[in-house]
Amino acid sequence: MTPLPQDGLRRFRERGDPEDLLAHVAATGGDTGELQAALAGLEPVFDALLHGEHPNADALDRAALRAHADATAQVALAMAGSGRADLRGAGFQVIGVLDDPALVGVLRDALGSDAAWERLTAAEALGRMSPAHARPVLEAAAGHADPATRRAVADALARLGTEGG
Repeated sequence: MTPLPQDGLRRFRERGDPEDLLAHVAATGGDTGELQAALAGLEPVFDALLHGEHPNADALDRAALRAHADATAQVALAMAGSGRADLRGAGFQVIGVLDDPALVGVLRDALGSDAAWERLTAAEALGRMSPAHARPVLEAAAGHADPATRRAVADALARLGTEGG
């Protein structure tokens, strides 16, 4: 029996194996070459996750990721849709590095999550974006009821202020 196209995406979101995402894209007729280029740029993220480490999003090559922005966004969205906290959080960070205004809504939604870790991770990711994209979302969350979220939002706003955007 041939797996349905969504099976590869589901397996990726469960296991975090980029090969599953490649299989999904191949099954749906997508550009696997472009996806492989994006995955190569995200290799440090997947290596860290494989070893149970927190990926260092600041060490990613922004220019390389933006050279394959559509495919990288596809990977980041697949990651952010995972039920695994590590993969989901890494997806948020990749979205922050991409700095694509079309993806800000994912982080806005996460900033409104009931899960504290999602709010904190989303605030951190927004702090990686340009002020024009991130500041309105962060300012809207500045009065959040949770003190840790308020602190994370303040830290992200401070980071935006220090990066001259």
